Amino acid sequence: MYEGRAFEDVSGLVPALEEAARRGTCPSAQLFAYALRRSPTVRDQPEVAAIAARWGHGTIAELVKQVVTSDAFRLRGGARGAAR
Repeated sequence: MYEGRAFEDVSGLVPALEEAARRGTCPSAQLFAYALRRSPTVRDQPEVAAIAARWGHGTIAELVKQVVTSDAFRLRGGARGAAR
């Protein structure tokens, strides 16, 4: 499963990966996963997309800033985590 879509084999996954790379969410999603120590869920996708949009393929430092200032990172294990 990738971004909420199930695939039977790699041939179904490749187009989704190419689309994610074009949208520019892959680096954001990877850093998001690393920072939160978990894979992004379907509920996280809007936050990851917003991080990618604010980052705009700038520097890695700018991407880190976008991730660590996101609600998902700042509220991890707190109010947001309790609602899950």
